[in-house]
Amino acid sequence: MSSIPSSLSNPGPPYHAALTLPSGPKRLTDDRELSRFHIPPGPFAPVRPGRFSNLATARRILVVRLDFVGDWILTTPFLDELRARAPRAEITAVVIDRAFAFADADPAVDRVISTTAARGRRVTVGASSVKALAGFIADYRKQRFDLALVPRWDVDFNGAAMVAYGSGAPRVVGFAETSTGTKTVTNRGDDRFYTDVVEDRANLHEAERMLTLFGAIGVRDWRERPVRAVSTAADETAAAAIMADKFTRPVLAVAPFVDQGRRTLPAPLLMPMIDRLQGRFDMDVAVIAAPIHAGRAARFAADLSGHAVSLAGRLTLRETAAFMRRCAAAVTMDSGPAHIAAGVGLPVAVFSCHPADGDPGHPQSPVRFAPRTAAGLSLVLQPRTALPPCLDGCSMDEAHCITQLGDARAMRRLEDFMAGILGTIPAPVVEPA
Repeated sequence: MSSIPSSLSNPGPPYHAALTLPSGPKRLTDDRELSRFHIPPGPFAPVRPGRFSNLATARRILVVRLDFVGDWILTTPFLDELRARAPRAEITAVVIDRAFAFADADPAVDRVISTTAARGRRVTVGASSVKALAGFIADYRKQRFDLALVPRWDVDFNGAAMVAYGSGAPRVVGFAETSTGTKTVTNRGDDRFYTDVVEDRANLHEAERMLTLFGAIGVRDWRERPVRAVSTAADETAAAAIMADKFTRPVLAVAPFVDQGRRTLPAPLLMPMIDRLQGRFDMDVAVIAAPIHAGRAARFAADLSGHAVSLAGRLTLRETAAFMRRCAAAVTMDSGPAHIAAGVGLPVAVFSCHPADGDPGHPQSPVRFAPRTAAGLSLVLQPRTALPPCLDGCSMDEAHCITQLGDARAMRRLEDFMAGILGTIPAPVVEPA
């Protein structure tokens, strides 16, 4: 199982209840590997009473997205297209706790339910109101959903397929367990939870790939839309207050920490680059980090030569988005803040540990996970090649392949990108998304 990385300040929903999931269809034993279970893709799912005919007439749709903050932001184009195609439906999203704040304010979704993970039949679900929580539990237990969608292509660590199946929807649509090599092993047998299995092994960006689920339910001309990171009027007010109180010059948002060491450019390599940008472009620096990184963030800010402030623990998740909307540019690791920047239209430069000649389908590949911005508003810095013993992607626990990005070539590319966008980008929008 994957570990849950730390989050920006993100209180979960206030109301919770327990829910028992159904056991699911019977597993079939694969005789060639007696220790495993497997059902091949095909029309094997149990027949359910049919209510769903097309999106335009759907009444209740369930979207199960048990991933992290960046994944949720990449899902917003899919949700906007779903909303446009199913204008009469009540859309319920089930998300992991850490993405709840963004999901709960999303205009494309009518109801948001959170869970930590569905790693067993007994799960805890939460919502922002008793009414929303009770309504979901009633709909779920009485199997009132017309359609359930799981837009997760790679390994399903958190039981999204099982949650979708338990809704009782006559159509449960998701990606095949054979989508990736790791998923073939980790999720072997999970195709049995779907009535419609989408086979897709193309190297696509995740925001684009999710849209292919529409093909399974008869939509052929889906539209690709921009990503969004939403905030409320209250979030905007809080962000504006921090900006007015702490900063006097244009602000460079810097997110220097990721829980995975291999995806983090060490501070001794990153700080001279931020110092150079800060001096050349006459900027203040806001260090964006999770509360558990507050100590590191404070030290990082203190060690910069110009004015810098750590915002670790001072802003909630949505307030962070509102604050970044007011910044001039961002420099981040390959993590949630990069996608938040894209979601608010902020130009962003990203340090990636994935080598340029690596596997484009790798979980760290920018082909799949680069910030989804307008042309010219993002830069992904990658090592040219992996350092031994890594091959198709960086596999070390500590900073390894990414350390190649602390060189003069990376600095020139970063400076050129900042010079281009700071000279042409208008003042950031400050109204709520």
